[in-house]
This record gives sequence, structure tokens and C-alpha cells, in this order.
Amino acid sequence: MINILDKPYIKNLIIRLENDNEYILLNLYGKPLKINDIGKNFLELCDGLKTIDEISSIICTKYNASKTLVIKDALTFFNQMDICKVLKFNEV
Repeated sequence: MINILDKPYIKNLIIRLENDNEYILLNLYGKPLKINDIGKNFLELCDGLKTIDEISSIICTKYNASKTLVIKDALTFFNQMDICKVLKFNEV
């Protein structure tokens, strides 16, 4: 199970802009996935060095959002990306 101390990094992925605030993720393992601007921001911060907690803090600052809410959304998002084999995780 993914937790806030895991350090995600992109496995195989191409991000394509679809509309103003919608992106399509193209991966080698399944159907294209739609994400919004915040999801794209999550992915851009996945370098294998930052934890999900650190990524969430950056997103909180950028969007002036609640840390609790962002962590909840981040864990949901990263679990979905893990299921779709978009990301790998360096576990602490």
C-alpha cells in the first residue's frame, strides 16, 4: 500500500495537452488516462527523491489548499497511477 513517505517516479509516460485544463496520459500498459492540471503537477514533481508528503506540501503552497485534503487526494491519485503502472515508488 502506498503511503506519504513513498517517493514516486515516472515509469513510462507521455503527457499530452488535450484541452485548457485536461491532459491525456499515454502509457505502454493500458488505455489513455485523463488528468487535470493538479494531476499533471503531481506527476511533474515525481522525481524519486521527494516523498508524497513533500509533493503534497508543494501543491498546498501552489494552490493555497488544505494539507489534509491534498494528502488525501494525492494518495488516491498515486494509488490510481500505481494500478495503471504509470509510476514506481522508492519506499522508505
